[in-house]
Amino acid sequence: MYRLLIVDDEPIILEGLVQLFEQLDEPKLDVCQAYSPGEAIELAKRTKIDIVLSDIRMPGKTGLQMIDDIVFYWPDCRIIFLTGYSEFDYIYTAFQKNVESFILKTEEDSVVVTAVKSVVGKLDFELNQRMLAEQAELRNREMNELLKAETIRAYLAGERISHSIHDWFSVSQEREGEDRSILLLVGRVIDSSSEMGYAAKLKALTIVRGLFDDLFPHWLLAESAVYDASTLVWLVRYYPGDDRFGSADGTVDWPGVAAYLRGVLEAVQNGCRDTLGLHVSFAISGPALHEEGIPDLFRQAQPFISPSLTREPSLVVIGANWEGAEWLGGKLVSFDLQPFKLQVKQLEQALIEADEARSADLCRELLTRLKEQLHASPWTGTELYYEFALLYFARLGDVEGEDARRVPLRLQLLTLLSVPKDWSKAEEDWVRLSIELCALQQSRAYDREQKIVERVHRFVDDNIGRHLSLAQIAEAVYFNPSYLSRYYKRVTGRNLFDYINGSKADAACALLEDHQMKIQDIAMKLGFESASYFTTFFRKMFGRSPQEYREELQNRK
Repeated sequence: MYRLLIVDDEPIILEGLVQLFEQLDEPKLDVCQAYSPGEAIELAKRTKIDIVLSDIRMPGKTGLQMIDDIVFYWPDCRIIFLTGYSEFDYIYTAFQKNVESFILKTEEDSVVVTAVKSVVGKLDFELNQRMLAEQAELRNREMNELLKAETIRAYLAGERISHSIHDWFSVSQEREGEDRSILLLVGRVIDSSSEMGYAAKLKALTIVRGLFDDLFPHWLLAESAVYDASTLVWLVRYYPGDDRFGSADGTVDWPGVAAYLRGVLEAVQNGCRDTLGLHVSFAISGPALHEEGIPDLFRQAQPFISPSLTREPSLVVIGANWEGAEWLGGKLVSFDLQPFKLQVKQLEQALIEADEARSADLCRELLTRLKEQLHASPWTGTELYYEFALLYFARLGDVEGEDARRVPLRLQLLTLLSVPKDWSKAEEDWVRLSIELCALQQSRAYDREQKIVERVHRFVDDNIGRHLSLAQIAEAVYFNPSYLSRYYKRVTGRNLFDYINGSKADAACALLEDHQMKIQDIAMKLGFESASYFTTFFRKMFGRSPQEYREELQNRK
């Protein structure tokens, strides 16, 4: 939905145009109004404006001057000018400002409507073109990435490629004798779960790659590619001119670089394990080689991180200059804490979303894990059991509910703090608590939604005699206008403008019962500029005119 701002210092013209566009079925517009350039600019500071339909000559600041301010805030805003003047200088200046149309006020309404519809069509077209351009750019990046990955895979497989791999590195200039050696890094996500499919593996690799990029130092250059569904490859060069690990003659302390990168890769491992439950094994080539020697080194690296040999996260340095392999990290403990912590986070999210079925399932799975751990290691198991219980205390504190509803849940939770002896009974109690907590969350969410809807209705009812735009209502309830429209429709099942029209119609029916009140006065009281527009509105809502409705009331008596 586009927002149309109509600006004119003559109330009759302004309100007539507002009514004209509010009656349109297509395009559907959020119509705002301003009686002066100053009022229009203030509105533009708070609300996005897509189209301006404005008088060109107004007291104080002209329409042409006003447009400069509005376009400052909303550069893509389209302008249509209405004027009773046809001087050439105004027209010339207007078109210099990229104004869409210049329409005389003597033209028929259909001409103005056609001009606005034309602008809406252009906005739709431009939006579509931007989306197509963004999609094309995204596809272009994806194709370049695929091409680079395919080239790296071919290169590592020993195939001849048409250019030097140094062309991939963005090096502005290189001194004569600069070390052009390459350090090879290989990483593999260890598939600890037989249920981990191809798409999940690729997603895991993307996460590992992103974490590596975040931690990678700026004084090194790296190009990376996904080699297969489990393996990532990085080709690393030293940044020319940096003296941290380099010397004046251009040589590089590659063992020092490799040792530094081991620290980076350990941080990547820890991040993947602690936050995502992913286990990653890395290999660093000991010597840095010229590009011709990298494919052979890659073949040497793969066995060290093969899933058949590696059952825990590891770092290994390989190559002719390093004897054997240096493993870091140690084996995993018998009880892997990361899947447990990940499931605790998933349970927390399910409780926040009030997903009863998922909360119950995760609760059961976590209790099964806790029972096993308590049997294997009572100290660790007890600590984890309290961590599990603490989640429920935290969620109960976050839920905004009346004390009368929360107290029984707190008491129930306190009875569950002791490590269970009867696990079947404990599971039944914890699952019931999960479901009750979800129900409380749902109730509070419903109450919050109803309060917001009530605020909207109250604002509409209190201002039923004014012209109401979506932007005005949204500002009154502190919502984004577009979001408010969607939110209201989701909560109530109907459009906000349907409620506004319904409220005006109900108010009209109540006022028509007073036979002493003229229809013209009722129209003015409800914000209609003319009795004829009020009659059109009433007939559209009830299928008969206000006078016919009033006569029916008299006949019933």
